[in-house]
Amino acid sequence: MLLCLEWLLNKSEDIIYFTPTYLLSKSIYSKIIKLLPKDLIVKSNSQELIIETVTGSSIKFFSGEAAQTARRK
Repeated sequence: MLLCLEWLLNKSEDIIYFTPTYLLSKSIYSKIIKLLPKDLIVKSNSQELIIETVTGSSIKFFSGEAAQTARRK
């Protein structure tokens, strides 16, 4: 998680963060939102689990549950 914070603050990067479950994605998203100063966040969406910063970086969370659900169909 610390590496993602560094990238969000210092580089113009598009970050994809995969977790095994949606709940874990939501938890890490919430922690990052709390850690980042509000003036560094350009956009955040708790439904889509995306954060964009003034540095031009963004992070988007995905869970393995979505892939497993798609495979079952």
